[in-house]
Amino acid sequence: MKLTSIEQIKNAQVTVMGLGRHKKGSGLGAAKWLLRHGAQLLVTDLQSEEELAGSKVELLHWVEQYRADGREVHDPQFVFGKHREEDFVGVDMIVKNPGVPFSSSFIKIAEEKNILIESDVSLFLRFCPFPVIGITGTRGKSTSTAWMGEMLRSMHPKSVIAGNILHSPLEDLDWLLESEEQVPIVLELSSWLLESMQYLTTPLHIAVLTNLYTDHLDRHKTFEAYQEAKEIIFAHQNKDHFVIINHD
Repeated sequence: MKLTSIEQIKNAQVTVMGLGRHKKGSGLGAAKWLLRHGAQLLVTDLQSEEELAGSKVELLHWVEQYRADGREVHDPQFVFGKHREEDFVGVDMIVKNPGVPFSSSFIKIAEEKNILIESDVSLFLRFCPFPVIGITGTRGKSTSTAWMGEMLRSMHPKSVIAGNILHSPLEDLDWLLESEEQVPIVLELSSWLLESMQYLTTPLHIAVLTNLYTDHLDRHKTFEAYQEAKEIIFAHQNKDHFVIINHD
């Protein structure tokens, strides 16, 4: 599947890998948005159904509310406590939670089958109609994002602040697509979220790197691999874009 328009999601077979527990987090945000646009959805998570009961109830309640307005939506399917290879080979797209590393054997299987691998952030950036500010760094990215967001909201109350701060930008994408005026957007981007953008060619309008220290080697194994993940924030930028880097 080559995703060039939102309309292609209708009736597509999509696996969401990692539901998560946050009501506005990556997993739930992606699941709601995909269902809203007609996907046939399977949600799989290594956590048990008991551990994810709140998230499952939240999603099913959202489905009921969506249907109450006379709209159609497919019933989501759930597989908890395990992943199954069959859910990663016979589908059109995998939308993985940023917490799932690309080294996952199931992601490797999907890549071998040339199945599209996305995240809530990569889907948002594919279709977002306005310039985006992205902020990353080993330290200070949350503070910098919140600070930037407050400045933006002083100019535009509807400014979007999302990403690693436990708010999926997909929660805002549909109303942004209908907005007649430009809306400021700032995303906090961890190295995990940046990795999920590696197949994306859409550049960030402004990319900010606060600093870089040795960290997250349990995920990235080497400092060089961690640095490469951070550098994805600059990928595909050109002379029309901006980079802000710590002078030291």
